[in-house]
Amino acid sequence: RLSAAVTSVFRSMGWHTLHREDSKYHETLMTPPARRNLLSYIEGLPRFGAREAYLWKEGVRWRRRTYADLHQRILACSDALGAAGLKPGDPVLIQGPDGADWVEALLGTLRAGGVAVPLDPVTPDDLRARIARKAGARLLVAPSGVAPPNGVMRIESGSWAGRRAAAARPAADPGPDDRAFVMFTSGTTGNPKGVVLTHGNLVSDFAPIERVYFKWRPVIRPVGRLRFLSTLQLSHMFGQAMNVFLGLTMGFTIVLVPARPLEVIEAARR
Repeated sequence: RLSAAVTSVFRSMGWHTLHREDSKYHETLMTPPARRNLLSYIEGLPRFGAREAYLWKEGVRWRRRTYADLHQRILACSDALGAAGLKPGDPVLIQGPDGADWVEALLGTLRAGGVAVPLDPVTPDDLRARIARKAGARLLVAPSGVAPPNGVMRIESGSWAGRRAAAARPAADPGPDDRAFVMFTSGTTGNPKGVVLTHGNLVSDFAPIERVYFKWRPVIRPVGRLRFLSTLQLSHMFGQAMNVFLGLTMGFTIVLVPARPLEVIEAARR
C-alpha cells in the first residue's frame, strides 16, 4: 500500500511523463541493488562522498558528518569490535544519544558479523544487566557515563575516530537467515523479551519502499540534495529503518532532533 501511495503522489504531480532518451542509463537508475544482507547498505555509502549524511546537536552545538567520513568510521568501528574479540553471531549492546556515533556502532557491529542489541538511551543499569545476561552479550558500545554490566567490556562511543581500519580484516558475509538484531521489550511489566530479526527479514521489509524510490529516482535527482528531519529514535526499529538504512540509501542529509516542538522548529530553520 505504501508503494502504491507513493506512486500515486508522483503521478498526480505529472511525473509519469519521464522522457527516457537513454533507456539503459535510466534502467540503471531505476533498479534497486540486489541485497543478500544488510551489509550492502554500508557498501553504497562512499558514492555520496562529501555530502552531509547526518546533522545532530550535542549540547548547544550542531555537529555534522559526511558520507565519506561515516563510511571510514564504520570500517574503523568494525575493526575495533573485531580487535575486542567479536566473533560472527556475537551480540553487541548499543546505548547512547542519537547521533552519527550511534549509527557507526550499529553498522560497524553488522559489518563485523555481530548482532545488534539496541538499548534506549536512558536504559538503567539493572535493566541493561538483565538484557546482557539474556542476550549473552560481552560487548557494549556506549558513552563513558554508561556502566558496563559485570563481564561485559565497554567500547566508548566514537573512540574509533582516530583508528585506521585494518585492510586485512574483511567484512562478514551473513546469510539471509542469520540474526541481525535482537530487539528487547522495555521490561516494565516483566522480564524483557528479545525479538530476533534476521538479515532476510529486514531486506525484504525495506525492498518495497526501495523499489518505489528507485523507480522515481531519475525524476527526484534533479531536485538536488534533500534533508530529512527526523524525531524517530535510533534505538527503535522504525527509527533505524528511516534514519539509517532507507535514508542513507536515498542520499538524504538526516537531521536528528528530539521530539520537542521548539527544537524541531529550530532544526527546520537551519
